[in-house]
This record gives sequence, structure tokens and C-alpha cells, in this order.
Amino acid sequence: MNDQSQGDDPEKRFEELWAAYPSRGDNPNPRKPAREKFLKLVKAGTAPDEIIRGALGYAAAMKRKQQAPEYIQQAVTWLNQAGWQQYASPQANAPPHAARRQAAAESVFDLVNTQ
Repeated sequence: MNDQSQGDDPEKRFEELWAAYPSRGDNPNPRKPAREKFLKLVKAGTAPDEIIRGALGYAAAMKRKQQAPEYIQQAVTWLNQAGWQQYASPQANAPPHAARRQAAAESVFDLVNTQ
């Protein structure tokens, strides 16, 4: 199964990433170095879907926090710091209260199943 919605073309996958990444408004966000870093990561074996999922998660987190655009990382910085790893999982993108609720539900489930 191919997990790349745009096929194997890394250039098209970068366009997906760029569209998913949160806007920095009028603040600089140089595209060329972000593209070069993305292509290097993909060539080294990082799954484009994982990076794109992370960018979507980062965008959701910034929107939820109502983060001012000037405090959103430039895409190249975010890629250099492997930012997608922090935001790629559904739990990372959930509001804090949802994560606590999920952990409590799992604790109760574990408690019931051990008795």
C-alpha cells in the first residue's frame, strides 16, 4: 500500500507540506531552504506523510493557542528540529483535557481488566 497521496514525487509532497504548514502572515518563511531540507529528509528515508501529518498538527496547535504569526517557527527551522515528531500523533494534537480524559479511561479499563 502506498501511503503517499501524491504518489512518489517528493516535489508534490513538498507542496502538500507547504499548504499544511501554518502561515507566518507577513513574517518571513523562506520556501527554498524548507524545500531543500524536506527533500533531504525524504531522501534519507523520512516518510513524507509523517512530516505532513506533523505540519497539520502543528498548524492545529498554533490555531488552538491563537499563536501570533511571528512566533510560529519558520518551516526550515521546524524541519531542522524534527518538529513533525512532536505533532504527528493524534494524541499530540488533542487538547490537553482530551488527553487526560483518554488516560483516565485507559486507567479504568486496565483496573477493571486486572480484577
